[in-house]
Amino acid sequence: MKKINILGMILILSLTLFACAGNNQDNTADPDDDAIEIAEEANDANDDATENDNHEKITASIEGSFVAQVRMIIPGYVLDNSTPGAVVATRFQSSPFIIKLTPEQINQIEENQTYKFTIKTKFIDLPDEDYPKEGLWPETGLSLYNLEIGTIEECEAAGDPSEGFKITF
Repeated sequence: MKKINILGMILILSLTLFACAGNNQDNTADPDDDAIEIAEEANDANDDATENDNHEKITASIEGSFVAQVRMIIPGYVLDNSTPGAVVATRFQSSPFIIKLTPEQINQIEENQTYKFTIKTKFIDLPDEDYPKEGLWPETGLSLYNLEIGTIEECEAAGDPSEGFKITF
């Protein structure tokens, strides 16, 4: 009886080892197959690049203004007068966002005051499909296109605080 149990265990063990060895051989890839897949991926990437070259580029001028309340002035820890400082601002019913300003501009503003920020006109080349046809929110446009603030005016002197809530192209 003991011999039958031992033979049974040896049989099960050997079948398990052969099964594992058989699966390992099936999963090994031929190096030529890998080279073919890499070449196909490179061709697909080249085709995509060629398609992108065929798209028409549009030269867009980005300009506009927006009204925001300065919530916090982030102090400039670099004292070289060329590193931009930053303020945390919010527009009406929006989440806070950061506006980069020069040291001279930071000296013009105070916390918890509302200002009209005018963006310097910037020209960029955009593919036709990336051109935003309905304008762009300041929270997105400032960081996406690295826009700079040109002038800052107090909101009372700038007129209606609801005007100029999008960046236009």
